[in-house]
Amino acid sequence: MRGKYPWRFVTYKIFCKINKPNWYLFWFRKDISSLKVFSENTFQLDLKTYDGLNQAVHPDVIFKDGKYYMAISPWPFMINKYENPCLFLSDDGINFSPLPNCQPLVFPRKSKKITYLSDPAVIYTDNLFCVYYREVEDIDGYQYYVRIYKVTSADLSSWSKPILLSEGKNEFLSPAVISRNGVLEIYYVASSSNREIYNLYRCQEIANTFTNHELLHINGMPEGFSLWHIGIFKHLNQLFGLMTLKNKSDEKDNFLRLYFAKGGNDGENWVITDEIRLIKNQESVFSSLYKSSIVINDKNECNLYVSGQIGFKGTIYIITNFRLDNYIQS
Repeated sequence: MRGKYPWRFVTYKIFCKINKPNWYLFWFRKDISSLKVFSENTFQLDLKTYDGLNQAVHPDVIFKDGKYYMAISPWPFMINKYENPCLFLSDDGINFSPLPNCQPLVFPRKSKKITYLSDPAVIYTDNLFCVYYREVEDIDGYQYYVRIYKVTSADLSSWSKPILLSEGKNEFLSPAVISRNGVLEIYYVASSSNREIYNLYRCQEIANTFTNHELLHINGMPEGFSLWHIGIFKHLNQLFGLMTLKNKSDEKDNFLRLYFAKGGNDGENWVITDEIRLIKNQESVFSSLYKSSIVINDKNECNLYVSGQIGFKGTIYIITNFRLDNYIQS
């Protein structure tokens, strides 16, 4: 094991196995590097997570009434037990504070088989904040039973009990929720039977149930890559996507890459266009990239939020004043 895993990481994993990591945090923080700044408009967000290790992934951001709301999953050192959905608030889209009663919004149900919660998505609709997330139950170490829930709130203080929307033996990943033509549409990623190829799907939420599932088409997929996580957003009456792709053809290159995609006005056929890079030499800094989110405020200013890993540490970065038009016009 020496040389492959940091010794502090191994020790922390042992304490998590016995469910007594908290006293260890004050010492373990010594191994957490300071926030990284790559340029004036590309830098790491400072997020204070409930577990105390301040590592997070899977951002989903919305803008409403002059404020930014970000759903995230803490994922310290890739430990799933802390990956419970949380909600943060910001006035400027850069400095986020944890919202009370949202740290986390929910814990896993008591069960020996349930392994973790993950993949939060947030939307404001029908005068309610809605946060979606997935619950993963390990069946046999290879197959998983996945349930998709949502919790809702009118005031960000009192939240509903989890509402079950969908369940089944599938790899229901990275739900992205948008409202279009008065209907909630959920885009998600699911695998083939052999879990080698992951495809893009869409369904509708009607009466707290996911229905009308359909397989969508993607053109321009780089050779040897497969879909992994997504972020979907509307702009100028068109649909666009941030697609995290996984290299399935080269075991030595497991780096997840982020691409821009266009879905037209109906979202049935998608075209992957350009790779989005945080920095030129990102492979030498990040061990991988992860789910990302774009938000446009009332001044038409655009921020891109990208989650990634540096070693075993989950991080979220922002590119302020992201040049979205360059990608739309390409």
